[in-house]
Amino acid sequence: IGILIALVNSTMILLIAVVIVYAAYQRLKSPEEVSSLLMFGIAFVGLIANVIVLFWLRGDAEHSLNIRSALIHAGGDALASVGVIVGGLIIFFTGWFWVDPIISIVLAVIIVAAGWNIAWEAISVMMESSPRNMDIDELVKRVSSFPGVQDMHDLHVWSLTPELRALSCHLRVDDSLLSEKGTLLAELQAMLQEKYN
Repeated sequence: IGILIALVNSTMILLIAVVIVYAAYQRLKSPEEVSSLLMFGIAFVGLIANVIVLFWLRGDAEHSLNIRSALIHAGGDALASVGVIVGGLIIFFTGWFWVDPIISIVLAVIIVAAGWNIAWEAISVMMESSPRNMDIDELVKRVSSFPGVQDMHDLHVWSLTPELRALSCHLRVDDSLLSEKGTLLAELQAMLQEKYN
């Protein structure tokens, strides 16, 4: 469910960015007068709210793609507030109303980059892809070099979540007592947990 929520959240981020770019394009074609002080005030309140959310979420982001997507959403909103504050100040002092849509487009591009990464990671997990940051060749060498292991084949490594991985394979091992095979399996499992999560 967390992966689905992250995918929905990142998709919403991408759709919002498209709407922002479209609205900015319309305002570039015919710049509208905006109240810079009202713009500044609302953006300042939004920035404070989003900074609070960012501090609240930041500790859990490394453990959950869903939290990471919410963090990026709040970060995008905070960045947008900063952009609006800067735009409001520039408009107040210069009267350049075209600054507002330009800042909107720049922010939308930044938001799309962040949202795309989360969406791609969620899709990779749902498709049970191999983890991106795992060296499979190194894993095979490490397992194959264990004393008692003769051969490793039919290897599959996939992500259940970005933080939780699964592995299955067939191992051919030396002839030994069943208890020794159990010890070898336990040592391999411990190594795979420690080195590859």
